[in-house]
Amino acid sequence: MASRPEQLFKSDRLSPRAQAIARGLLISGRILPPGRGRASIDRGMLRLDGDGARNIYWLACDGSSLSRGEVGDIDELQPGFVDMLARIGGEKMAA
Repeated sequence: MASRPEQLFKSDRLSPRAQAIARGLLISGRILPPGRGRASIDRGMLRLDGDGARNIYWLACDGSSLSRGEVGDIDELQPGFVDMLARIGGEKMAA
């Protein structure tokens, strides 16, 4: 199921944290803007295309992890970096 990223960010298949991380990726320029990039959900992961083959992002639909790379060569991103993307995307952090 391929779709435009902004439609998936509002999907009931994504937790609020996952939606915030996806918005953070878009706002920070790490994924292609709507109309240029594509997004799809498969097996509990949201795939978001960045600019270039190594810039494919894989976001768990529950927001628990974010990885980057091609299938077979994927690196999980650091939790602090993922938290920053969630904040950029508008997630409310506990005090």
